Amino acid sequence: MVLDKKNVQRLENIEQLPNEDKIHILYTIDNLIKAAKFKNVAAL
Repeated sequence: MVLDKKNVQRLENIEQLPNEDKIHILYTIDNLIKAAKFKNVAAL
């Protein structure tokens, strides 16, 4: 997998945050991904 520069920068920015903020952001991203996957499965 190859990430574009913009997404690499986003991940680096998240990595530089305090641990608590990082945990909240990654939790939110994970749940948004799950919701998008579920939406796609439910549409079938």
